[in-house]
Amino acid sequence: MANLKDMLQQVGKVIDKPKLGKLFIKQDMPKAPEVVFKTYSDEEIKRLNYYIINMEEQVARALILHQMLGGRISDTLTLRTDCLYEENDHYIVRMYQVKTSYYEKPVPDDVAKLIQKSMEYTYERYGETEYIFVNESNPSLPFQYSMLKSRVYALIYESDICKDNGERMGFATHLFRHCYGMKLVELHLDDAAIAHL
Repeated sequence: MANLKDMLQQVGKVIDKPKLGKLFIKQDMPKAPEVVFKTYSDEEIKRLNYYIINMEEQVARALILHQMLGGRISDTLTLRTDCLYEENDHYIVRMYQVKTSYYEKPVPDDVAKLIQKSMEYTYERYGETEYIFVNESNPSLPFQYSMLKSRVYALIYESDICKDNGERMGFATHLFRHCYGMKLVELHLDDAAIAHL
């Protein structure tokens, strides 16, 4: 409606009929939806993870790593088998982004061990692959987000996992990124460090 109103205003100016632009009044225009920053509460994450850890092990690893790395789900699902290295006694993970190139960040030992365990799992089942989390029917491709999402939704419905308010939980992997960012804010990191991480 806003576009139609703008067009009528422009046409009204061109053909010298300014009343065309006044066909719509302010009350005719729908209000823009208010954007709400959403996160999972700590209890909701615990509740969801209680069930996630009992999923197929590689799917569970991908979901837990996604939470711990703080990146986009596409970054996690396209982790490559050469993504982890050590520098000055610290582990560094290299994550490739679909839209840009790659970034690197330090990770704690437990995250590095989980990545290594995921690599071992894939190597044992599929041999050498480019990605850690592979498509089961075509291991040359990364695991698909749609498959991951459908499995988690099935888990939520089968186990009747609810939010703190009692409603059935939804699932959005980007909320884990929001939670990660909120934890960094709570640690009082500066904006540049949060943006890097």
